[in-house]
Amino acid sequence: MYGHLEGTGGQFARDPSGHVAIDAGVFGKHGLEVFWEHVQGTEERYRRLENGSAQISLVVGRASLQHFLQSRTTKILGCAMNSCPYYLLVHSSIKKLSDLNDKTIACRAGPARSARLPEVLTKEAQLDPARELTLFLPQSDLDAFTALVNGGAQAAVLPRPYGFLAEEK
Repeated sequence: MYGHLEGTGGQFARDPSGHVAIDAGVFGKHGLEVFWEHVQGTEERYRRLENGSAQISLVVGRASLQHFLQSRTTKILGCAMNSCPYYLLVHSSIKKLSDLNDKTIACRAGPARSARLPEVLTKEAQLDPARELTLFLPQSDLDAFTALVNGGAQAAVLPRPYGFLAEEK
């Protein structure tokens, strides 16, 4: 299972590495048949582990990790404790920030609220974000990634793991 602290409806994914590991056969290589299921929030992941409907939960963030450790029933196979920084990823045709003029940037609402993207674009690219570009606020990082790689946006603010995938595409 994988949950996200922001949003509802099981449509949110911050870090694709668990899903990518399943697709790449990492779990299968070790004899584990793993299925991906999005769930909302730590409490729901905990309930599903407790009632046996799930056996593994991919946890991101210290708050989630602390919650699972407090149950004293959690076994940790591995844990990445990075800050999950977000990066501005752009289509290969964008060579400098000013090339974003009249383009669309996708960014999930949560990071968009805390990002300094308008300041940076104004200072570094001399762009007026309110007039010279379109900000698309999808419900998830996955939706922002999809908009970037499918041409719905020319740039996206995404966690670094999505950057690796976007660079391949």
